[in-house]
Amino acid sequence: MKRKLWLPVLILSMMLALAGCKKEEDVANQPMLEVIEYTNIIDSSATTQLETLMKDAGISMERQQILLEHISQMNSSVDTEGLASIFESAHISKMTYNPDIMLAEWMNRNPTFPGYNDRITTFSLFGDYLDIAADSTVRDVNLEMDILALQTDTSALVGTDNLQKFKALYSTIPTEKAEGVNGYAAAVQKDWKERGISIKDDEKIRMITLFCYDAQTSELYAGHVGLIFPVEEDKEEVIYFLEKINFQEPYQLTRFANRTELSDYLMYKYGSSKDGDAAVSFIMENNQLMEGYRQLPETTEE
Repeated sequence: MKRKLWLPVLILSMMLALAGCKKEEDVANQPMLEVIEYTNIIDSSATTQLETLMKDAGISMERQQILLEHISQMNSSVDTEGLASIFESAHISKMTYNPDIMLAEWMNRNPTFPGYNDRITTFSLFGDYLDIAADSTVRDVNLEMDILALQTDTSALVGTDNLQKFKALYSTIPTEKAEGVNGYAAAVQKDWKERGISIKDDEKIRMITLFCYDAQTSELYAGHVGLIFPVEEDKEEVIYFLEKINFQEPYQLTRFANRTELSDYLMYKYGSSKDGDAAVSFIMENNQLMEGYRQLPETTEE
């Protein structure tokens, strides 16, 4: 009887392989994302939506409150006219802010504090899902402004979070040039494992990191980070992506139909599909290459 077990095992293996091929085909055939639905979390309805996502994901009330206070600080320090109070639609090519004007407005209200960025926001809200060894190696040459911000205002460091753990998570990763993004993703996994960095797996909240490879320094670095909240709406999974665009640019909550749309958005705005002297970008979900990631297809301008 045991000798007959190979047949169902073989059939199962073939089914899994075919399913994998179909997913790759679906990703390749999906048209380039053109219009996104987003809010800068100004109106009370958008704030309530974010609160619901955070609560359902099990984020502590302390971390939720700190984020909401930071959002309020940003929105009260800059002119919000032109920002999306509620969920609005816009062409991806039109999704730009004016950091120079916002910088002047922010510094007028907060002259000694640079504010918060994507890394600080993600670390602060996601801290309970991160396990980082106290003696983890740190390579923080690209984090000067982040460190200054966290030394000026420590509110984003919650509970057992500390500056050392923050620097460890976003440290650069020395690596040789790899053949394809799978090689770079493996380099991230290897480095995090060696430095004692792990992420608690939870389907309701996931950390998204767009990594870039700098050919001049032979290092990977976190080009942009945020959090996704996968939820079910009308019996379909949708993805909400929370990010702080930059120090002097607003918070943004964006709704995507799937991870490939998220990939298109991140790659269009922050990434590069080029090789050689330019950075090669790829997207990790927690510590795995994000399913649905792809290099940008042909874009369509509005």
